[in-house]
Amino acid sequence: MRLRRFLFPLISLLLLIGGAGCDDEYSTYHSFTKEVTQSKSYPVYLDMGKVGAIAVKSTSPLVSPFKIVSNPSHFFVGDSLGGIHVYQKDAHGTTKLCYIECPYLRDFDVIGNRLFCNNLTDMVVLDVSNPPTISLLHREPYYFNQFSDYKTYWNFPFQKGKGIQVNWETRTLTGTITDRQPQLDFSEVDAQCAHLTTTEIPDGWLENNYPRGKPYSALVNVANEEIYSLGTYNSWKVCSYSKGEFLTKDIKDAPYPSPYYYSNSIPVKLSYKENIIYILERNEANHSSGHVDCLLSTGYFRGFHLYFPNCAPKDATYVPELKAFYILAGHYIWAAFTEIKEIPAFVAEEEYRKYPQLTDASSINYIDKKIITVGRNGLSIYLPGKEQLEHVREYPDISGRCFLFEENRLVTADLQGLKLYNTSDLNNIQQIQ
Repeated sequence: MRLRRFLFPLISLLLLIGGAGCDDEYSTYHSFTKEVTQSKSYPVYLDMGKVGAIAVKSTSPLVSPFKIVSNPSHFFVGDSLGGIHVYQKDAHGTTKLCYIECPYLRDFDVIGNRLFCNNLTDMVVLDVSNPPTISLLHREPYYFNQFSDYKTYWNFPFQKGKGIQVNWETRTLTGTITDRQPQLDFSEVDAQCAHLTTTEIPDGWLENNYPRGKPYSALVNVANEEIYSLGTYNSWKVCSYSKGEFLTKDIKDAPYPSPYYYSNSIPVKLSYKENIIYILERNEANHSSGHVDCLLSTGYFRGFHLYFPNCAPKDATYVPELKAFYILAGHYIWAAFTEIKEIPAFVAEEEYRKYPQLTDASSINYIDKKIITVGRNGLSIYLPGKEQLEHVREYPDISGRCFLFEENRLVTADLQGLKLYNTSDLNNIQQIQ
């Protein structure tokens, strides 16, 4: 009994000492500290508050004019990525009025006194009843940055609720880590970098040369006071502004057939003439081939898809007497003679013809039974026929970078400004002083 009383406390003490020794050995084996440097990247978003600033200036030089539109009082000349030059119409021609600075402009059009344009990816509606004192009626954020499905790469990188992501910013910390805290504490840096912004757009995002690149903001005033542009997926995006309200819809059953986004093409130009919408597209890979979609709202056929495998289309017009589209593609004028066969199936067929005349024109129109082409090196007049295209007259002094045929006038724009010509007599086109 005495031995048991002696051994029990001794055994307990030995176990306690042994247990303490095991804990110390375990802790020594697994614990460590180390000096390290760790990095973490944070998204940087575009500050649209500054990028989206629109202002009126008294004047600005023309740098890259690409489109002319008009209303009863004014001509508007778009300057790619810059803004819109406004000219007052008067009895003697035009007077330069002002310049509406609109950063990253790609396309625009006018309905009455309302000007619709893209400001990078936003749709902007301006009141231009008095252009020197414009007012902003509406801004629809990211209107041109909503392509879906297999064309998502047409968009700029975008995070809902945060905006367009343009970059990443990396921050580094140096400190001590342990087995129980293997990561450095970035909480203070997280708070500092929660809302990083910049006004700089990365190199390569915007392309000012033809064909124009992102954003794909082609738009056109079609009819019923509506502006058509490319929809989210093989559809039209249609908007209007009336009674203080901006309305928009994405539709496939519009009066005009929906545009189809060919997997290897990018949209270059959208125009409306002869009650036809023309969509010009180029091959994404080499720009040396392309398509023209000719979409009609009425008539015997609703739409034609014209393909040019070896040259890129620049503009198109329609000759109803010949049921033919005349297209500027490469350095030639082409004709696509069309026919609909309803039996055995509703099929559209085209017969292509390339005429021998070389041309560097960028605009083609059908006026007074004649084909008119105009570009940087002059204006040419042709008499169209199925077998040949007869050259009628040349005006080497009438030139420009973009053009508008309006009633009996031709309006041209180049780096020197705006010029008007009387086209009521195509055999004697005279400049309006």
